[in-house]
Amino acid sequence: DLSGSCRAGAGVMDRASPLFMCNMMANNNGGGAVVAGNSTPSFIGNEFVGNGFVGVGMKENTKVLIHGNSIVGTDGYGVLMQGASQLRVFDSRIEKNEQSGICVCDTSVLHAHGCSITAGDDKAVQKCGITLHGRSNMTIDECTISGNVAGNILLNDHATCTMTRCQVSGSKSSGVTLQGSSSATLRRNVLSSNKICNLLILDDSKVEAEWNTLSEALGCGIRIMGSPSCRFTHNVIMSNNEAGVVASGKGRLSMHLNRVSHNGKDGIHLEGLEGSEVVDNAVFANQASALRIKNALDLTATGNLLVADVDKQSSTSLVLRGSVGGHLADNVLYERQGSVLAGDAFQQVMEANLSVTTAGQTKDAIAIAMESLSYYERQHFALKVALNPDGSLSVASPSTPPIPTATEPAAPPDTPPTGGGGGGRG
Repeated sequence: DLSGSCRAGAGVMDRASPLFMCNMMANNNGGGAVVAGNSTPSFIGNEFVGNGFVGVGMKENTKVLIHGNSIVGTDGYGVLMQGASQLRVFDSRIEKNEQSGICVCDTSVLHAHGCSITAGDDKAVQKCGITLHGRSNMTIDECTISGNVAGNILLNDHATCTMTRCQVSGSKSSGVTLQGSSSATLRRNVLSSNKICNLLILDDSKVEAEWNTLSEALGCGIRIMGSPSCRFTHNVIMSNNEAGVVASGKGRLSMHLNRVSHNGKDGIHLEGLEGSEVVDNAVFANQASALRIKNALDLTATGNLLVADVDKQSSTSLVLRGSVGGHLADNVLYERQGSVLAGDAFQQVMEANLSVTTAGQTKDAIAIAMESLSYYERQHFALKVALNPDGSLSVASPSTPPIPTATEPAAPPDTPPTGGGGGGRG
């Protein structure tokens, strides 16, 4: 029992490499454990409860392993990393700490797997799940980060992050926020039910996101402001209370092969972001417009399915406002009365794109687009696993079947959407 000290429960310095296993480190004024110098301790199966300032504090060139620990109820940070410290944390519970669950500073490096970093039952504590500053780096997979008051994950300055197969939900702010010149690669995550938005991208930050689900935010699914660079491929952005994607400013947006549907306002709302690309997406069943563009030049929007909600007369397929220029062609549009609002360019827009004219044709076009998106996912994730004679496993990509097409589309013969999100001209 390493508890009740006016200093830290455990102090590790110089080049020490002790193993702490199954200890209680509670109510220490100076922190549960403080690690400094070039030390390399391991913490396995310990409980850090109610400590002052920090549960585990690291600085300088330390290398720490935390496995199967609980870090709960600290007056400050659950884990604080400073200097060039390195941490590998696995299968641990970090919750109800008054500041960040994990705060990564300077050039520190965090690897996290299988952890729960949450506000716990008391939603009023733990301001952030994970906060990164400086030029820190994080690789995180299969973790749950939820319920944190000021955001679940926050990247500042030049911090970088690779996040895979995580659940990020229930923040009173944003799920994941990037600001400054930070960057993130997001793959196969679920970002859901965050209050302001599921993903907030600001300033000069960069995001590469593929195969994620962003859903059920109380605000919009994705909010982009400032001058960021963003690429979204094969994501599902749906059932958010406001728009699916709202992007404004001077940045650059690339969206390919995404599903954007059933959102409470626009599917995709772009303002500015010259030179952006919206290609081969399925955008449908949103309560306002499928695609709304204002003052965007050098824009490429091709091959998309852009259809209004067939059951709501006030929804629109396409809205153009202000100065819009570039290549806007070969999209599938639902040509209901008032569904395309393009001002003086209306006739030109309709001639350059493909039209479906009935609710039945629109539903068929949606089904074809969804089958096309599903095809890409099946090909990406379908792997053939074989047992070798020596007992080892080998993994190979499957053979590639033909892309599915509609044999008898309900749309006119020259307008069946057959590829990507909406297909090209037949």
